[in-house]
Amino acid sequence: MKKYRRFIITISLLLAAAAVPALPQEKEPEIPPQRYEVSVRLVLVDLTALDRDGLFDSSLTPDDFEVFEDGKRITLQSVKLIQRLKAGADVPAPEISPAPPAPLRDSRFFVVFDSINTIKRFLDRNKPRILANLNSLIEIGEQIMVIEMAENGQVKVLQPLTREKDLIAKAVAEASGSIWVEKASDTLAVPSIVQEVAPAGAFGELPGSKFEKTNRDIYELESRRRFEKTVNSLLAVLNMIKDHPGKKSLLFVSGGIPSVSFIGLMNGRGGSSIEDSTMIQSQVDAAKIQDPFKALKKQTFRSGQEILEDLAAFANTNNISFYSLDPDNFLRYILGDIAADNIPRSSFSLGGRNRAMGSAEDMVVEIKRAELSTLKKLSENTGGVSFLGGDKYDDFKRVVERDLSLGYELSYAPPRAEADGKYHKITVRTKKPGLDLRFRPGYVDYDKAQEESLLFAAAAYNPSQFKEIPFEARVIPFVLGPGKVSLWIQTALPPAKLLAGHIETEKPILLKMRILVESLDENEGLLSEVAVPLILSPSFIQKNQGAEYVGFACGSQELSLDEGKYRIIALLYDEKLARMGTAESVVSVPVRPEGTPCAIIHAVLGNLSQTSRTSGSAYAISADDGSLLLPGYKFFPMAVGVLDRAKITSALIQVYAPDRTAVLKASFSLERNGAAVSPLSSKPVHSVWNKKASLWNMVEAFALGDFAPGEYDLRVRLADDAGNVRSETTIPVRLK
Repeated sequence: MKKYRRFIITISLLLAAAAVPALPQEKEPEIPPQRYEVSVRLVLVDLTALDRDGLFDSSLTPDDFEVFEDGKRITLQSVKLIQRLKAGADVPAPEISPAPPAPLRDSRFFVVFDSINTIKRFLDRNKPRILANLNSLIEIGEQIMVIEMAENGQVKVLQPLTREKDLIAKAVAEASGSIWVEKASDTLAVPSIVQEVAPAGAFGELPGSKFEKTNRDIYELESRRRFEKTVNSLLAVLNMIKDHPGKKSLLFVSGGIPSVSFIGLMNGRGGSSIEDSTMIQSQVDAAKIQDPFKALKKQTFRSGQEILEDLAAFANTNNISFYSLDPDNFLRYILGDIAADNIPRSSFSLGGRNRAMGSAEDMVVEIKRAELSTLKKLSENTGGVSFLGGDKYDDFKRVVERDLSLGYELSYAPPRAEADGKYHKITVRTKKPGLDLRFRPGYVDYDKAQEESLLFAAAAYNPSQFKEIPFEARVIPFVLGPGKVSLWIQTALPPAKLLAGHIETEKPILLKMRILVESLDENEGLLSEVAVPLILSPSFIQKNQGAEYVGFACGSQELSLDEGKYRIIALLYDEKLARMGTAESVVSVPVRPEGTPCAIIHAVLGNLSQTSRTSGSAYAISADDGSLLLPGYKFFPMAVGVLDRAKITSALIQVYAPDRTAVLKASFSLERNGAAVSPLSSKPVHSVWNKKASLWNMVEAFALGDFAPGEYDLRVRLADDAGNVRSETTIPVRLK
């Protein structure tokens, strides 16, 4: 019998305890509470012991186990038999040997529907029957979370952890609706890859041109994109659930994880390691943070299989087991009229069909088998099981139910005082003969930098799931020259929410910010990453803790960005409390107008502060505080347009102009609900001509009148000497 190995997890627990002081005596000063931080490192080994009949053996004692880490025997601190609560009846008696009382814990079942890699089909006529069977499997868990990995690579939590069956069924119906619905054109319908040339116009090329792409090229590109989305989405899911206590069982409903080694499949020969690594690297380079597992300190080219092994190691380290369910196989179990080779076929052209029919089906089956085998390996490498190929569904359901019901939990202190960032192999033996032990094969003892890198990777790919720190961020591509910009990063931090959870406000709070710039073109991916450390001093905290927002700004180095739109992701990490916040936006590097028209590039609101500085580069972003340096002034930008009616406000305007002789005058007015409210009094502060970029940088100051607080639009106009408006823009603002 093949042995399935299960689990091992390392956890770092940060505990804060308050020592209760003695009651103060009369006339003696009160002794403030003392706080201590204790770091506890513990390795947990979750284990299933099966007898020769495949039944769980609950009779083992601590003396029956031997645990080895990297071949060296480890002294166990505890051995517990854990009984997990589950919905419905208790675990069937035939599955369990007589057991001593065991601690009760909720069984958590995290159900992930993979819409990235699952072919859609029309099955509405049988949907109630399909869902009834699927829900009967999912409801094995006591608490259930339903998650979908959408086709665009984003992760959606359709239902947080709950015991309510109606809510679970509704979420499952919504998630599976993304899988079992007809779609006219599906990139996963792979038989057409055997054709030599893509259909005319598929990429805008003309047949016979040197730029035309074969269907094979198209499929390989789509597979690489799917591989990237799958790895990053799974990483986001694992980061979302890893901090739940105890064992985490994850049901992964997926059609398979893409293989990005196409050479053997496509050409009928084994691919060279160089060719394979090049394809893998091209895929990894398109990821949001390059290699999401770069924290593992591997610098060489790595195959897709190695990346998935890193993913399994991350799951093992955080006590997460994959149970994989192939929708094709599941449907064949439910619906008897579905053929055993139920793989959707694309239409062939007559010529392509005649050339390809001899090998098309074999090739498609081989590709499908490769994707499912990768999925199966992910399950086995994390101590789970898979329902794929010819597996029996009833056996799969029984094993999942058993694994969610009972298990041993072994614990020990790692033989290192500090995390070393390396993988450590776990081996468990038992003195009782005839038992099959299932446990996970090892774990990575992630150091702090590795944990942070993985968290940033997950948050960058799915920012909507990381909102523990609410903040505002605005990134301006400040134009320096043709195709040259500096990212002017402007943030608004909420002090009260940043301080929540921090015990010692007399110590600095360390925050880490990363700004990611990516092209909206999927072929380009990540373009730049800016890391910004933020240190909030105790005096700063004390001074600003009552403020609604505190502004912070900084500038990047000079970047070369083509004209067009870019996605910006700002990530803010609280190192002390290990919490993450994100803010997303789309910015435009403006297109320089042709001919002679003027065009406002940016209009940025801010506040002016006088300085003694009168020399140096004008309109440069300060490396010290992120302000814009002007002769005699500093301009501090606002990330949010909240204006104090009693104060003078300033605006920086960057505007393309035909030449230096263009005379432009700025004016400001307030509008509400599309109607003008009032013009505002304004005056120029400073302006300078950027010859290299053919633009004016202008700073204007304007006064707000006695208007009612509320939401407005601030309209900024530029007019020539004759009063003709040459360019205008609006900025949403809130008056307070």
